[in-house]
Amino acid sequence: MLKRTTLWADAALFLVAAIWGGAFVAQRLGAETTGALTFNGLRFAIGGAVLWPLVRLRRSERMPPSSAGGILLGILLFGGATAQQIGLAATTAGKAGFITGLYVILVPILLTLFWRESSAPLVWAGAAMAVGGLFLLSVGPAWRVETGDGWELLGTLFWAAHVIAVGKLVQNRDPLHLAMVQFLTCALLSLAAARLVEEPSLADLARAPGAVAYAGFLSTAGAYTLQTIAQRYADPARAGLILSSESLFAALFGFLFLGERLTARQALGAGLILGGIIAAQAGKPARK
Repeated sequence: MLKRTTLWADAALFLVAAIWGGAFVAQRLGAETTGALTFNGLRFAIGGAVLWPLVRLRRSERMPPSSAGGILLGILLFGGATAQQIGLAATTAGKAGFITGLYVILVPILLTLFWRESSAPLVWAGAAMAVGGLFLLSVGPAWRVETGDGWELLGTLFWAAHVIAVGKLVQNRDPLHLAMVQFLTCALLSLAAARLVEEPSLADLARAPGAVAYAGFLSTAGAYTLQTIAQRYADPARAGLILSSESLFAALFGFLFLGERLTARQALGAGLILGGIIAAQAGKPARK
């Protein structure tokens, strides 16, 4: 029988997945009125500001801060978030959610290719399923990947690199401090780039205050903090499976709030991607 703390952790991770799934809807709405860089700059500035007092309150000598590591994570986060937000202006929240979920498969593959960490056969089988699913989901009648989906796929490479970097940097470091620094780094990079390539205005932001607030407070600061706490008590493999439901929540909320629908072909592709994610998680060795 699962312990009460484990059940609580699983429930918390489902909530995290639901919040992140809903963030695709918020980001899709934000993309209609606000430049990608401006939106992300505000979103991550809010996230960093919310975490600031928490980091100050729980400062511990046993978990020293790592500003350099946080800056590196912020650069990777900037790449992933920028590509994702640009893509959401030209694709649906549901498709973006399923494509983003591919990072679960890319992580063990990249670890095998660049760090010589072996992956189980199920991981490679999951990767093959996901590639087939991506083709059905994203390749249009002209036999090419749609522009928005291409941006989402590029973002997935950054998300996978970000996950690997977190795993390498979080050992014996304060995770909330890392999160705060990476959010503020991403915010500064986004706002600096926005000054160069976009024309941000208060009028644009006034059209999507709810989207910015949701992405900043709930998705960035709230969900990340909850995930950090919950994963202390959750089985790593089960936690990965639960968090992969983010793509399902993205499709569900896209249908409920944006009226998005997948064709039968796209639904089959989404199913193959989800199956590949589950297979990849099942193929990961359990932590000791």
